[in-house]
Amino acid sequence: MNARIPSLLAAALGAALWGAPAAGQDDPGDIVAAGESLAACTRAAEAGDQAAAAEAADDAKAGFEAGQAARPDDPAPQVGLASVLLRCRIPFAPFMEQGAISARAGEILRAALELDPSHWEARYLLALNYYHNPEFLGLTGDAIREFETLLEQQGDRTDFPEMAGPYAWLGDLYLRVGRSEDARAVWERGAALFPSDERLAERLGGAAPEGAGEGAEGPPASGDAAARTIDHQAEPLVVIVDAGYAMDDTRPQATLSKVDVYMAPGGTADILQVFQMLPGVTRASEGSDLFVRGGDPAEAPIFVEGARLLYPGVFETLHGGIFGILDPAVLRRAYFSSGGFSARWGNALSGVVDLETDGAPTVAGGRLGMNFVGGGATYRSPVGGRAGFWTSVRATDTSLLLAIQDQADDYPSTPRSIEGVVGATFAPRRGVELKALALAEGDGAARDVDAIGWRGPFESRGRTALALVSGRLLTPDAGAALRATASWTRRSTGFEFGVLDRERIDERIEVRVTGDLGAHASRQLRAGVDAAALHAREDGRVPTTERVEPGSPFETLDGSRDETSHLGAFVEAEIRPLPPLALVVGARVDRLPGEDETTLDPRMAIAWREGDWTWRVAGGTFQQGRWRVGYELPDGGVPAGIPRRARHLAFGVEREGRPAVRVETFVKTYDRYVPEEDALEVERGRVSGVDALVQWPQTDRWGGWVAYSLLRGRVDLVDGGTVPSEVDVTHSLTAVATRTIGAWQIGTTARYATGRPYTPAVGAIRDGGFPEPVYGERMSRRLPDYVRLDGRLTRFQRIGGRFTVFYLEALNVLDRANASGIVYDADWKNARFVDSFFAERTLVAGAEIDL
Repeated sequence: MNARIPSLLAAALGAALWGAPAAGQDDPGDIVAAGESLAACTRAAEAGDQAAAAEAADDAKAGFEAGQAARPDDPAPQVGLASVLLRCRIPFAPFMEQGAISARAGEILRAALELDPSHWEARYLLALNYYHNPEFLGLTGDAIREFETLLEQQGDRTDFPEMAGPYAWLGDLYLRVGRSEDARAVWERGAALFPSDERLAERLGGAAPEGAGEGAEGPPASGDAAARTIDHQAEPLVVIVDAGYAMDDTRPQATLSKVDVYMAPGGTADILQVFQMLPGVTRASEGSDLFVRGGDPAEAPIFVEGARLLYPGVFETLHGGIFGILDPAVLRRAYFSSGGFSARWGNALSGVVDLETDGAPTVAGGRLGMNFVGGGATYRSPVGGRAGFWTSVRATDTSLLLAIQDQADDYPSTPRSIEGVVGATFAPRRGVELKALALAEGDGAARDVDAIGWRGPFESRGRTALALVSGRLLTPDAGAALRATASWTRRSTGFEFGVLDRERIDERIEVRVTGDLGAHASRQLRAGVDAAALHAREDGRVPTTERVEPGSPFETLDGSRDETSHLGAFVEAEIRPLPPLALVVGARVDRLPGEDETTLDPRMAIAWREGDWTWRVAGGTFQQGRWRVGYELPDGGVPAGIPRRARHLAFGVEREGRPAVRVETFVKTYDRYVPEEDALEVERGRVSGVDALVQWPQTDRWGGWVAYSLLRGRVDLVDGGTVPSEVDVTHSLTAVATRTIGAWQIGTTARYATGRPYTPAVGAIRDGGFPEPVYGERMSRRLPDYVRLDGRLTRFQRIGGRFTVFYLEALNVLDRANASGIVYDADWKNARFVDSFFAERTLVAGAEIDL
């Protein structure tokens, strides 16, 4: 559905005159009391206060339900119930729930009109509900019919100012269907009756709302109605915060909505794949791993409800995972930082992803989806008035896709996976929320791949489990907040490839507590502690050279159990000495995993806001431990090592509006490296660059963004010399565009990236055993540049009253075999590139339906 639906509905429906006298009616006393609660929840929704809005909405709902039971023939309570849904629930509802809320409100309003076909508020709300649904849902005719009926009933009456509204909206609808003369006629008729109405004057002056003839969004309300308009944007899902005006503020203008994740061509409805389309993330691989500003994926941890995932990918290989483990259907929002992030995050050098799952649903509903590679389903249900649960399951089986692509022979074992997640939320009173979450995933695959002079099946299997409980406490004045999370997570990974036969199991038990004081004051204080215990066990064998064919040297793992811990604390203050100025100063103290010493990380950010522009500068020290979950084959030609400290300095400027613009330049230095065996040892490193984003928020017609990153990464080697880093991708460019035409949407994503550097092998030497490579100039060559074009064709339709989406997605339209690496024959000669995962043109067709 359109990302703007929630804000449009709330804005327009907030203008409906609850409390204004309906034609010829007086409201009973108890209905007036419920109306006061409705007004309170509307004000809270306008202010973005979800807790207050929910409490007032519950009171209003209870009052209207009591009124309905006492007076079943009175339509007023039903109009009130619909108003609660549209004015107080939609602004905070998860994306997948918003359509169900709109549909439920429509049912209630139609029932009210059966009791009294002349009830003005009921028909106005129903007409607006139809009006602000996207044109592709086929409700334009219903909206025209309801507004025409409303104007016929009104006649020439001018009882109250909002009676001008139907004239404005009906004219917009006439334009939408090409009836321009009728549009002007209805505006002129309305202007004659309401000469002071700004909306009608604007339209007759030639300034009809943008796009009114093609999926109009409509203007804001005016006059007294504007004071009640809800201007709440669609709940942000992906938030780009590079240095933070308030570093915990997840509401900048450069955001992506959940619909962007679902609909981004080539994003495969995968939040991590979509993150890779943003500035600050280097196009270093085609999988789901995030290489943030020249760092490796371990430097950008991913948190779910405050719990750190051990690994967030599915179908893990030696080059990372192919897809992300996280289903966007159950996510409420995500915070992504590519540098200069808050002191609340420790054991991270380059970036942070913090994901929050959905809260308690307000209406029951679900979704079902199927495509060439699998399917999924989601179900949500409230429990009583203060609790609810949701569950989602996804399964992947690529057998059909591989058969269609004629690639089945390359896979001795077809890639398959299954993932399930369930969440429950309980809010016993205002300001208190308790949440429980459980997630389980399993996957496996085998593909024939090339190594050094040997071709064989690479088998991988992965298992992930996560369980957590969290609680939030907010004081009545919203001046203080406390959040606590306790979690357990487990990850097992198995690789089999020649002599490589490794199985590793990791477990993490963690407790995290954070508090905030003065959330709405000019001075704020944030502090917290986190503690984690980590355990790992490895079994099997691993190669000791760069060769993996049977008979190559290997080392047997003894299955011993390793353990470590992490203990950290932070404090952070935000001061606003002047309205446009914010200063954030913080520090962390940690004993990091695998380390014995205690570290201290100071961090600071300054921001100045002038009109639509905000300037930011941020910097600080960031440290991580040497503990690692992943594994890489030995490679003596690649600079390697684990940096334990990075220092960031970033300067950025952001402009709000359409389009939104964000540009940031940065410098980052690395040191305190832990060397890796059989690799070029690094002493220090540095990365500098520029990240830029221009974003057009999705409308009924079109949307998209252009992201660009310029990066230069260099490392100084212990034995002398300076060479490009392994992820020195100079240019990364992504352009995403979608165009909606009626019930169809066409989208495309174009990506370009400079090839990654590598050290060429120029021959081999034998010393009584296997040939050993002789390397040329270090990191002197690059893989071919990465170029990929994806497309998506989507059809929106209502079938049996249910919203349905049909889509055909084309990945790698140009059929370009991008390279992910390079291999040689047994004598380290005859180099050839290894194709990436989506090396061939791939077509995926599917459908989703709301239940």
